[in-house]
Amino acid sequence: MAKTSCLTILRSAEPVVFLYAFGLLIHSPLIQQYIYDRVSEDKGYNNTLNSRTECANDSDLHDEVESKTSFYMFGLIFFSGAPSLVTGLLIGSWSDKVGRKPAICLPCFGAAVDMSLTLVVIYFDLPLYILFAGSFFNGMTGYFPAVILATMAYISDTTEKSMRATKLGILEFFIFIGGTIGQAFSGKIIESNGGYKAPYWVVCGCMVSATLYAIFLMPETLPKENRDISVKFFDRKHFNAILNVVRKQPGKNNNLRWLIALNFFLHVSYFGSYAVTILFLLDKPLCWSPLDIGLFCSERFFCLGIGAVIGVKFLSKCFKIRHIIYFGLLTYIASLVLFAFADTPALVCSVPVVGMFIGAVIAYFRSMMSQQASPDQQGSLFAAIGFVDVLATVVSSGIFYLLYPLSLKFDFNGTSFLVAAVFALVVLYLSTRLTDSIMDMPAEIIEYEGEPVDEKTPLLLSDVHSDVKT
Repeated sequence: MAKTSCLTILRSAEPVVFLYAFGLLIHSPLIQQYIYDRVSEDKGYNNTLNSRTECANDSDLHDEVESKTSFYMFGLIFFSGAPSLVTGLLIGSWSDKVGRKPAICLPCFGAAVDMSLTLVVIYFDLPLYILFAGSFFNGMTGYFPAVILATMAYISDTTEKSMRATKLGILEFFIFIGGTIGQAFSGKIIESNGGYKAPYWVVCGCMVSATLYAIFLMPETLPKENRDISVKFFDRKHFNAILNVVRKQPGKNNNLRWLIALNFFLHVSYFGSYAVTILFLLDKPLCWSPLDIGLFCSERFFCLGIGAVIGVKFLSKCFKIRHIIYFGLLTYIASLVLFAFADTPALVCSVPVVGMFIGAVIAYFRSMMSQQASPDQQGSLFAAIGFVDVLATVVSSGIFYLLYPLSLKFDFNGTSFLVAAVFALVVLYLSTRLTDSIMDMPAEIIEYEGEPVDEKTPLLLSDVHSDVKT
């Protein structure tokens, strides 16, 4: 039985997601550091990988390097996020007609091309603007949200309802392990090899392996009689289905729309703070090494997952949803304020621990949104959520990558984290607009439109990409 179970896992989407997440979460902390080092070299700033033992004293040149790095990072986010706003909306409905494999293979292939182009730029010291082309191609193929949405549809095809929570838990476990290990090793690989070539060979290998695995080893789950390969990818019907989910229905409350607004502002806060974290760690007075940065990113990812597990599995036995959400948001706000004024490694490392229960808040928001839509609207709902997530990512990158260089002029680089805390306060306020039928019930049972649903599995899957887009 164990053997059969193991083979079932191997011939499914989980290994693809693990390889994809592992590679992308190694890439996440690497790309900012690579761009920072390249800009430092171009500007003659003595704070590159090989000389980053202490921060250089030329503050004007340093500010110029940080500003230029912020510009390039915003460009990468914009060129990947803007096209994925459209493809992310369409790929879920498209997979219902043509099959799940194409919807999973396409973003894996896009990521493989993107990372391969990055490797070429590193080898030949090509202009950094070329990275924008890879990001655009990656976004056109759907990027990480498309992988998650297609994988969740794949699991729905192959799993009974009674086992779906378990399968989602296994999928989250693969992402959790891949992310924690990948980010922990990212800095070690850089320092051990004295550069970025070896790490990006690992990243490219993961993406190519994920693509080949999806093509040759992962079986298609949509029956042939249900497929229609003539269906158009760009079809207005897909957009109409999504609008029908979001549009208020007669006799229903506004909970779903409030939840989508909450999700947007929480994403702006979380991704905005994450986006400038590495720039903050490279800046005075910390001046962290790649190894330190990799370990911190791994700790942050680990605490997010553990916070979700503790909040959903254990706190739910003692508290109502309202209490867990308020507690999670308040501790998250406290962690952002702490981060803004952190000037020692000990304070920085305590930030993810203080704010770890934001993982539970994200999990409950996802679960609550899922149960506000009917079963035949789940695909469209997740597409809408993915759209809002990517939109929030693009908006927050524009805000925070512009704000961080400006904050350097006032000699307080923690300003971005205080602004992120303000966005989190908006989320805290908006959460009071949710109806008591959701917020005041025991957290183990979430009731939607009069139908109680047992909800114990955190749905962090479509939120992981807020960590990988940098």
